[in-house]
Amino acid sequence: MKSCSSVLTDLLSHLNLWQLYTKVLMASTTSTSIELKCTVLANWAQAYVFFGDPHQALQDANAALSPQYTLSHSLKGMTMGCYFHRAKLFYTFVKYQEALSDYEEFERLRFEMKTTPMMEDDML
Repeated sequence: MKSCSSVLTDLLSHLNLWQLYTKVLMASTTSTSIELKCTVLANWAQAYVFFGDPHQALQDANAALSPQYTLSHSLKGMTMGCYFHRAKLFYTFVKYQEALSDYEEFERLRFEMKTTPMMEDDML
């Protein structure tokens, strides 16, 4: 079992990350890459999960996967992770069909990554 100080340290660490994600997203400009914005939104969503706000997490996950932040040529690994985490959120909300759909898209992208030669841009 974690000690109280260990839990508090974890909480402060996640709070600092959440505040950092907020600052990065607010400071982004039109020249900021879509991939960076998508990554920040996806990580922000995970921070909301940690803080117990799955509704806001789902909003941010939806935003990360929207056409504004995820394009057909976006990095597959990043997109794959977004679909996986959103599938878990849908499952939390008992939206099983949506969860299954996102999980199937995650699996499709994962299969594509296994069968397609990696390009330098796809490596993180």
